[in-house]
This record gives sequence, C-alpha cells and structure tokens, in this order.
Amino acid sequence: MREIKESLQLDFRPKSGIYDLQIKNTSYNRDNGRFECRIKAKGTGADVHQEFYNLTVLTPPHPPVISPGNVAVATEDKPMELTCSSIGGSPDPMITFLFHINFAYWS
Repeated sequence: MREIKESLQLDFRPKSGIYDLQIKNTSYNRDNGRFECRIKAKGTGADVHQEFYNLTVLTPPHPPVISPGNVAVATEDKPMELTCSSIGGSPDPMITFLFHINFAYWS
C-alpha cells in the first residue's frame, strides 16, 4: 500500500490487475465528488479507457427547527405559517409536513 495523501492509499499490484484507491475517514468537504479511473497506453501515454465514480459522502442533516414553536395558536379565518427548516445533510434531506388529528372520547 502506498500513501498518496494523508487520507488516500493506493493498493497497486499490476501483476494481479489491482489498482484500488482506499479513502480513510471520508470527509464531505474533501471527498464528495467525482473520481476517475484512467488507463493509458504504455509508451504513448494516450488514454485508452476511463471510468468515473460519483462519490456521495452521506452526512446527516441538523435537527429541524420549527417556528413558531411546538405549540401554535391560530385565529380562524386568518393566515398561519408553520415553518420547519434544517441545514446540512448529503444528499439534501426531504422535509415533509404531516397532519395528525387526535380524537378523544369522553363518556
């Protein structure tokens, strides 16, 4: 194994056809993106084949922030806005509003 950067190692064994790139401790800022595997002709250095990896480093989004708070009061026939926001996350998170109605039966 040959270290090419602090976070990258190359397992290079041409007789076995092994050319593996190992990423240690993936980081969104450093590793999220496109990697390329390119095969060149010996002697001329001309590109013979190439393949691409689109690496998505998964990161969790921050907990949601809701407004106006956990308990909201609305006046009938007046507009009301409930907001839910979260930052971060890879890929982008999907935020969904669900409406729950609780029924209480008294006897």
